[in-house]
Amino acid sequence: DYWRSLKPWLPEIAEFYRRLGERRSLTLVGREQQEESTTLTYRVVYPNLSRLVMLRFDAQERISSRYAVDE
Repeated sequence: DYWRSLKPWLPEIAEFYRRLGERRSLTLVGREQQEESTTLTYRVVYPNLSRLVMLRFDAQERISSRYAVDE
């Protein structure tokens, strides 16, 4: 399960995002439907950074993967 594998890293992930500063905006910029999954792409804007966050949902609408890239 995706969340079970991620759980040990949550404090480090939270600290990383705290260092980015207050989130200025969160905008859905893409949606890709596939047979067994859906991928949503969001643009997240911080004071000094913009990043794209892709979330893939499985057929049961659970997050199955996450990927982020700075713009």
